[in-house]
Amino acid sequence: TLVLPDNMLGVETGAFLECYDMTNVVFGCSVTNIGDLAFQNCSSLKEVTFESGLANIGSGAFYNCDNIEDIHIPATVLRIGDSAFGHCNGLSSVRLEEGLLQIGNSAFNECSGLTRIAIPSSVVYVGSNALLNCASLTNVAVAVGNSAYSSVDGVLYDSGQTVLIRCPGGIGIAVTIPDSVETIRNEGFRNCWHLPSVTIGTGVVYIGSSAFRDCRNLTTISVPNSVGSFGDSAFESCLALETVSIGSGVTNVGGGTFRECGALNAVTFSGDAPEYQGTFVFLNANNATVWYHASTAGWGETYAGRPTMAIGTEWNLQIMGDSYFGIISNRFGFNVAGNSNLTFVVEFTTNLDGEVWIPLLTNVTDDGPAYFSDSDWTNSRSCFYRLRKP
Repeated sequence: TLVLPDNMLGVETGAFLECYDMTNVVFGCSVTNIGDLAFQNCSSLKEVTFESGLANIGSGAFYNCDNIEDIHIPATVLRIGDSAFGHCNGLSSVRLEEGLLQIGNSAFNECSGLTRIAIPSSVVYVGSNALLNCASLTNVAVAVGNSAYSSVDGVLYDSGQTVLIRCPGGIGIAVTIPDSVETIRNEGFRNCWHLPSVTIGTGVVYIGSSAFRDCRNLTTISVPNSVGSFGDSAFESCLALETVSIGSGVTNVGGGTFRECGALNAVTFSGDAPEYQGTFVFLNANNATVWYHASTAGWGETYAGRPTMAIGTEWNLQIMGDSYFGIISNRFGFNVAGNSNLTFVVEFTTNLDGEVWIPLLTNVTDDGPAYFSDSDWTNSRSCFYRLRKP
């Protein structure tokens, strides 16, 4: 046990770094500052008692102290530094008092045992990834009167609910994003392994990088028309994701958006083909087909390396009686015409009373007619041909 005297004003940077046998720390009432890395990697440290008067907990101060179970931050503390309690996997309870102003970047990142946290009304800054990788966290509460943040159904938003900041990693219920939200922040849902479904509000304009990365239980997602772009890796490693519907407003798809989505079989776009970044949009999503509406523009036979298929195209192909119909160079042939990008099969029989039709050719119409010819037509006394869908 380490008891710091009442006349001690602070703990220097790295002062007790990697003191593996330390189990308890009691801070004197005069200590105002705990320096960066002060108790980092004190793997046996279990109990920490802060006294009133403490103002600052430095960056990485208790990083990787896996045996700490409970933390009470007194009202005099103004700042919790970056990664201050990061990777404290045994930490299950955190009590923050009114008066706290700042929670640093990754302050509680990878606290896998933490189940709930309440942010006081005094807090004006929560850093990026402050609550990332908290696999048991099911609720982030925000005190009434906070001017910077709010909470809806346990999900952290800004005060005006225009930015979704963080969905707790242990959430196991469906999430509905309010229509007031315009931005899903980078990594907003990352590693929400148990999230069964999410409804994206009709006001969302931007889905940030890695926003839904590693949401392993999501099977389908629908992106509304309001969304204009995705950040990189937005849905990367969503291992159960099978279908995605993307609204007409999307103009840009980030690199690696569907990387490692091995179960993905259909991504349907409502609008024109958006630009995409890099060559890894569908890396290792080898079963995916990109569907688009026939009335939209910019689509080819592939999109970002995956095959495309048109939706809503009328299959109106017919054999044309033009100058190509008949015998040319001792081959009987004809043109097939209709809407473009339609697949067809030409079949042949010698007896209309029978039921045996033999497929001779599978082809796809381009911008003009597709020509078919049969060099073996002379081998039969009568020949009949027909078109059908594959």
